[in-house]
Amino acid sequence: MSHFIEHAGLYTTLVVFIICLFTWLATCIVITKQKTVNIVEQFGRYVSTKEAGISLKLPAPIQTVATTIDMNIISLKEKLELKTKDNLFITYPVALQVQVLDPVKACYELEQPHKQILSFVGSFIRSEAGKHEFIELYALRNELEEEVIKHLGDKLAEFGWQIKAVLVDEPIPSQDVRKSYDAVSESLRNLEAARNNAEAQKVSLIAEAEAQKEAKKLYGEGISDQRDAIATGFSESISKLAKSMGTTEELAAAFLLQMTKFDTIRESSTNGSLIITDVQSNFELNNTLNLQNTFRTFAQGYQDVSAPKQVKNVDDLS
Repeated sequence: MSHFIEHAGLYTTLVVFIICLFTWLATCIVITKQKTVNIVEQFGRYVSTKEAGISLKLPAPIQTVATTIDMNIISLKEKLELKTKDNLFITYPVALQVQVLDPVKACYELEQPHKQILSFVGSFIRSEAGKHEFIELYALRNELEEEVIKHLGDKLAEFGWQIKAVLVDEPIPSQDVRKSYDAVSESLRNLEAARNNAEAQKVSLIAEAEAQKEAKKLYGEGISDQRDAIATGFSESISKLAKSMGTTEELAAAFLLQMTKFDTIRESSTNGSLIITDVQSNFELNNTLNLQNTFRTFAQGYQDVSAPKQVKNVDDLS
């Protein structure tokens, strides 16, 4: 028992040494997860890259794992505040999908690489968006995505990164800009509605005018037919009267017109106390005298043919 106590300190030291040895040797083992890469440094200088799985290195502190690089596709999002060509301040949501192309460069070339990449992309998009008006940015999203990859792809490759995709969302205007565009859209809709109403009224007026035109055309055709019938009947009456009186058709027509005037005056006198007379021209007076003579001749001939009867002189009648 005394012998064990004398060597207890030695045993303890040996156990501690063995534990420390195993712990030190354990630092030689490097376990790397899938889709990651471990960067190994020797006294602060890069010496090797360890892929997924288990691998060995010199024990610490000779060699250490400086960092672990994620090889998965990483999504970076940013809301860019920018100014358009028409002096509007808007928010442009941008999402990037980036991936490490060279683990060593990605580790040592850029400090805070995610922030730096967003800075590069944001600067480029601000520059391009400033060349276009706000309304044009809605149609330029696909073009911007292609331009970002084209112009920044090689630059980021120098730092060990690659852009897999750029997703540019719709620009978000400020509240004041949104109200202004809403007002413009509303006025355009009102203008379109007014144009539609005017067009509808135009169509209605055209249809009504065409209907009136057709009605007047039919009415005119009816009046024309009526006048043709009157003219035909009047012409036949004149011809018969001229033959029966043995005179010209002109005098027969004047006689009929005069009789019509007399009938008109007679009809007017029966409907009131006022008698309407016609002021005739000298030409018509001459025609009236000729009609008197013609009627006198006609009356005498009729008297000779019919039974004897005393007839008043036509001059007395007039």
